[in-house]
Amino acid sequence: SLKNAYPRLVAATLKQPGRVFGGSLLLLLVAGVGFYFVGFELLPDVDQNEFRAHFRLPVGTPLSESDRRLLVIEQKLKSVPGADRITNVFTTVGASGMAGEMETEKSENLGEIVITLANRSERDFSDNQMIADLRGRLRDEVNLQYYFSKPQLFSYKNPVEIEIVGYNLAELRRASQMVMNVLSEMPGLADLDSSVKEANPEIAIKVDRERAAHFGLSASQVAEVLQKKVKGSLATNFREHDRQTDIMVEVAEAQRADIADLANLGIPVAGRDPVPLSALAEIRSGQGPGNITRVSGTRVALLKANLNGINLGEAVKGINRLLSKVDFPHGTFYRITGQNEEMKKSISSLYLAIFLAVFLVYISLSAQFGSLLHPFVIMFGAFYSLIGLTALFFITRTTINVFSLIGIIMMVGNSVNTAILMVSTINELRAEGLPRTTAIVQAAQFRLRPNLITSLNTILGMIPMALPIGEGYEFRIPMAVAVIGGLAASTFFSLTVIPSVYLLLDEAGEKAKAFFRGL
Repeated sequence: SLKNAYPRLVAATLKQPGRVFGGSLLLLLVAGVGFYFVGFELLPDVDQNEFRAHFRLPVGTPLSESDRRLLVIEQKLKSVPGADRITNVFTTVGASGMAGEMETEKSENLGEIVITLANRSERDFSDNQMIADLRGRLRDEVNLQYYFSKPQLFSYKNPVEIEIVGYNLAELRRASQMVMNVLSEMPGLADLDSSVKEANPEIAIKVDRERAAHFGLSASQVAEVLQKKVKGSLATNFREHDRQTDIMVEVAEAQRADIADLANLGIPVAGRDPVPLSALAEIRSGQGPGNITRVSGTRVALLKANLNGINLGEAVKGINRLLSKVDFPHGTFYRITGQNEEMKKSISSLYLAIFLAVFLVYISLSAQFGSLLHPFVIMFGAFYSLIGLTALFFITRTTINVFSLIGIIMMVGNSVNTAILMVSTINELRAEGLPRTTAIVQAAQFRLRPNLITSLNTILGMIPMALPIGEGYEFRIPMAVAVIGGLAASTFFSLTVIPSVYLLLDEAGEKAKAFFRGL
């Protein structure tokens, strides 16, 4: 039985404590290295029963055509597997919410569809699966850019945001296109979008100041007359009961339909007949920037993307690897922001919290045991927990995120309980006069049952949290996996390796005392 076999196992490990301790340290080293290959992200991806599809047609597309194209997409949405689980579809034409931000971009060529799904328990697919199916059906749409977004929890940032910094707009556009071309081939990135939009068509009117001055006009006077003729000016208002209507005066649309019509617009001149605009200014068609994005007052091209099948840490490594090979235009450079920036800050602060938790546990044990050596033996129970949580993270494909680190903090205090009982019992038996090795074996035998019951109760109590059941289970699972894996490993190694650690360090402590007494 386990009760009889366990003391023999402990006695066997005490015959070769150095090998047992060395082997456990090797496992601990492997787990420490493996911990950084688990994968990092700020928050786990959560099914929130809602997502948005954002659409962009070529600049100049009339509102009626945008409406027609979105109606076609709505029909395609009905053919997606699981469409019967869609509870609401809300379409907006002429505007689109910026993903992850409390902003709305307005233009006739934009559109947005908000899809609301039934609760996760009422469907057998995730929102990501429906998004992937819809992407596949939109690939054959021509002259259509699209991307998807989901409500961001605890953050206004997109999973991936890349800021390309520079002052020259032409160089920014070129750098943005270079990065878009490179990242569009990267597996795991989806819905890649740039803030550098298609250039807007415009008519540039450059007033010749000398010719205008010849007619007694300034450039600002010419611009003011043009604004009133083209945009209109408020002449008066019409009041009916409590309702007031503004009356705007502008030239007929036929007189400003194209560049030739604009060139013939008459500009009033004092004391003579109106002069055509072409006599005062150069008129030409061109293109202006779709928009100019600034971050902290600096011009940037902001690229955003969602993740598809990879975690944020893998995405950042892949992006840095690809962009390190790009020869950026002079005066431009890139930086990865978004949730990556927030992840670094959050995880760094939680690492500090874990260190403080371990330190405070050690200080507390030192005060209770009146020694610095035996609490150090006990702390190996917390160190060995790294082996179990790393292994379980790999098995369950759980990433290192805010919630898994919170689970580790929760686990640290419990991870030393087995070692505390073990060491305190050994010290009590030695105080009664038993030899050190005999005291270790008997303490291990006495404390086997209570240690196993205590740890198993905690582990079994966390199993329901580790199951994908109910709303928001994505947040609970990382915490539960960290506690289960860490506590299981700390219990196992505390029962099997801590006796050898105690023997080695206690012998080393006695030798150190003898050495200092001889000085």
